[in-house]
Amino acid sequence: MKSRRHTLLGALTVVGTVLLTLAAGELLLRVVDFRYELRVHIIESTAPEAEEVHRGYSIDPHLVWVDNGYYDRLNDAKTKRIDIAFMGDSCTQFGSYDRLLAALIEANTGGALSIVKLGVAGWTTHQGMRQMERDVAALRPKIVTICFGWNDHWLSIGLSDMEVERINRSVLGRMQWLRLGQLVTKAYVALAREKDRPVARVDEREFHDHLVDMVKEAKRIGAVPVLITAPSSHVEGHEPAFLAGRWVADLSDLVPTHRRYADIVRQVAVQQGVVLCDLAAAFESLEGGGGRGACFYADGIHYTEEGNICAARFLFDCFENNEPTRSVFR
Repeated sequence: MKSRRHTLLGALTVVGTVLLTLAAGELLLRVVDFRYELRVHIIESTAPEAEEVHRGYSIDPHLVWVDNGYYDRLNDAKTKRIDIAFMGDSCTQFGSYDRLLAALIEANTGGALSIVKLGVAGWTTHQGMRQMERDVAALRPKIVTICFGWNDHWLSIGLSDMEVERINRSVLGRMQWLRLGQLVTKAYVALAREKDRPVARVDEREFHDHLVDMVKEAKRIGAVPVLITAPSSHVEGHEPAFLAGRWVADLSDLVPTHRRYADIVRQVAVQQGVVLCDLAAAFESLEGGGGRGACFYADGIHYTEEGNICAARFLFDCFENNEPTRSVFR
């Protein structure tokens, strides 16, 4: 009996010591304000201010992160019959082409549209694929526009978005509320990440497959999928210098890499027999001082007010010229 009591006391002592050590470590990490959240280190590629990322976005185990208004928009959309759901990245989240397009359609049909904008800054087709499966499918919109292609080919932290999702859905992901959990995650990433070569967040094969998955899911729920190529004002030899290093390893690769991803969107549209709105080609056709350059900010990626107007007009023409989209509003 005494031997058992000593054994139990010894075990409790060990457990207590471990818990006190962990508590002390957690407290120390909080005192020194140590943080390591994967969502921050990935999204910094499009929003370098880490504190802004902490404030404006929250962790989602499937989507990696969402902006703070995402769930409100989604829940509001669930109460309506959605005509068009707009999927994409920051060009969609911060753009206004969605409401401008809706206004053009309304003006030409005389009917009111119900739309929802579900684009989130920094997202790739990996998040888009998960979003389509979990969130968009539940809305069953009449049309869903799919516009990705920038963040997919940006440099990653040495892990693909697929690998990041695995971490987020593992025990490490569930430990992110602890600073000790974040420390262990940082150590794991340091060991697991690719160090010998640049790694895109979503490589070209995955980009193709994610688009196919989104198109098939849209068809399954009875929505008309519309693939959109991501336009820009970039010109070879005149790329924005600040994109080098953080976003692309070699600035000269920017334009040809982005064109390859746009070509994949075009290929998937043909292979799957769905509507393609080729905004990349449409914007490239603009000429003159008031043309393409005026449609984008200095990064050559995000729309100015004029760019949003042009995007809406191009999309309206595309909708009108394709029977699957035209018939929805006729």
